[in-house]
Amino acid sequence: MSPVPALEGDPRTVYSEWAQYLEEVTARGRRRERGLSHLRLAVFVAGMASGWLAFGSHQIPPSWVLPPAALFLVLVILHDRVIRKLRTTERTAEYFVQGLARLDEQWAGTGQSGLERLEATHPYANDLDVFGEGSLFELLCTVRTSAGEETLARWLLEPASAADIVQRQEAVRELIDRVDLRRDLALLGANVGERVSSQRLAEWGSAPSSMAGSGFRLAAGALTVFTLSSACGWILTNMSAIPFLFFALLQAAFAMALRPRVRAILAAAEAPGQDLAILAGLLARIEEEPVAAERLRVLTEALGGDRMPPSRRIAQLRRLLEFADARHNQFFAPLGGLLLWGTQMALALERWRSDCGATLAPWMKAAGEVETLCALSGYAYEHPDDVFPEIVQGGPLFEGKGVGHPLIPESECVRNDLALG
Repeated sequence: MSPVPALEGDPRTVYSEWAQYLEEVTARGRRRERGLSHLRLAVFVAGMASGWLAFGSHQIPPSWVLPPAALFLVLVILHDRVIRKLRTTERTAEYFVQGLARLDEQWAGTGQSGLERLEATHPYANDLDVFGEGSLFELLCTVRTSAGEETLARWLLEPASAADIVQRQEAVRELIDRVDLRRDLALLGANVGERVSSQRLAEWGSAPSSMAGSGFRLAAGALTVFTLSSACGWILTNMSAIPFLFFALLQAAFAMALRPRVRAILAAAEAPGQDLAILAGLLARIEEEPVAAERLRVLTEALGGDRMPPSRRIAQLRRLLEFADARHNQFFAPLGGLLLWGTQMALALERWRSDCGATLAPWMKAAGEVETLCALSGYAYEHPDDVFPEIVQGGPLFEGKGVGHPLIPESECVRNDLALG
């Protein structure tokens, strides 16, 4: 196994060494994933055999079914973790491969074109290829959230005051050498084919709850406890199966009564959850990053929470969504039915939304701006010869030396001096 590469040096060396290193890590992760998959299947078969011997032919005590069942659940959790880690490694490798493609000027058509944001009447967006395949937006857009995309598009389309430009430049300069920060942001979440807009996320967070109040949570918790207790008593002792059947039927009736609302809640949370899961890691990474630039300090202060930081709040939502997704696992589904899993997760999601939903909009705005500053710092890191324009007081004034379009390959770009008094 190669040693972990450094994150210092010229972009091509850093990107090449990391791409090779992560390729080796990915191969090792795939071997481990296959091994756990085979082991999980073997334990499942053993559990089914012990279940038949216990409840079918009555050759062994029913309690002997518990060890393989517990081991199977542990293996399911470990297998899912290995799969998530493998996917994260693959996405990180893709980040460095894409960086090499940008350095080799082979990036056009591989990223976000932003064409849907193009305004036909905009004074310069068409002439300067701001959006579309091979556009400036595609070159710069390494953000992971819809809020970041919207912020980058707005900055490319709308004028900014001299003070805002200076603050953004200061922040970008500070972030140029933070390769580790940009790499960590690339680890966050999966690529979302059709991103949910920030407005829709805010609407989801502030929408009224269909299962408000603690009565539903108390009823669901009590039914689950009674059902599991009676099931354990039936399996481990000589207690009759009648209590278990009674509570199981009562629990099923409760779940059926709430099923329309539960399905609506879980479906509504699925799409916003993809971007919010990315935000959890993004905010946590921002909170731990030391910053000095004024604009970065303002943004990190805006992400301060009254009771706990936003990253932990959204991380709670991420865990809830992962737990809710477990109901789709064919092996976990029978146990999930006994636990009222879908109903419990829907109630937990509604409680989170009532506590934190209204604060999603300002969190996303601040996080989107930090993402955009990181994307611009990545361009500055990969193009060290491109200078920051100096903003002077008074004017109008434009004076440039060696001006060239960033979309024209360096080997073909003819640079010119231009001065407008």
